[in-house]
Amino acid sequence: MICRKVWKAIIRKQPLSLVKNKDELNRRLVESADATEKYNLNKKIIAFAPAGLTEYIIPNGVVEIGEYAFEGCSLTTIDIPISVTKIGKYAFSDCFNLRSIDIPNGVTEIEDFAFNGCFNLTSVNIPNSVIKIGEYAFSGCQNLISVSIPNSVTKIERCAFSDCSS
Repeated sequence: MICRKVWKAIIRKQPLSLVKNKDELNRRLVESADATEKYNLNKKIIAFAPAGLTEYIIPNGVVEIGEYAFEGCSLTTIDIPISVTKIGKYAFSDCFNLRSIDIPNGVTEIEDFAFNGCFNLTSVNIPNSVIKIGEYAFSGCQNLISVSIPNSVTKIERCAFSDCSS
């Protein structure tokens, strides 16, 4: 019976949910109407955007950029709204074409490996709201020449800026 439901959903390109309760459903990801990104049910956490994007504007109201959300994307620019408070692990990891990033005031944490391997990243503006920069957050950003770290940052984890040769 379950196999038939899955097969019909695939053929009809309909969402399929095999959940036991509303809380579980809210934790699962559902596709947004324009099929360019995935969110959790209440559209507060962006889970991923498809590869191939060069520019992207994260919708206002999103509060978290989830783990691996843009990993390996071809982004050159990203617009992050002030509603975002957290940048998840590996969120922009290996976005080789990303050149600069303005982290909005309101973000309190840049998690581990968030911008790891962004080879062409040259400048990062970190606002006064950030208190923690995670492990290897900017590791491997070999062309990084300008970083502003405010006094609000009380914890910079190990190797946060390792292999930044510029």
